[in-house]
Amino acid sequence: MLTHGPEAGLSPATYAILLPMLLILGMLLLQAGLVFHARNVVDAAAQQGLQAARGQTASAGSGQMAANSLISQASPNIFSGTPSVSISRGAATTRVDISAQPASIIPMFSMPTIHAHAQGASEEVTR
Repeated sequence: MLTHGPEAGLSPATYAILLPMLLILGMLLLQAGLVFHARNVVDAAAQQGLQAARGQTASAGSGQMAANSLISQASPNIFSGTPSVSISRGAATTRVDISAQPASIIPMFSMPTIHAHAQGASEEVTR
């Protein structure tokens, strides 16, 4: 029953129901933002690794170092564990694959692994 005057307002039982729901909603929004940011970092690292590894005098190691450097500089604490960077460099194409699991701010909740890949032509001298 709604009352007016000095006794108007929400009961403690209403707060006990609404507050946890609002906290969970806020945590879900923060988690979604964290996953979105982690996805962007992994995509950018794949592109950076590709650019570093596809050069004529470059190696797969230089691409891996560039990708790991971007990940550690951009957001070192947004992943649970170390992201996996794999680079294959052939005569015609170079491919970078990165797998990472974003950190979870929600207790007892594991986030799915993010995968990103970039592929491009390897540079070579033609005569």
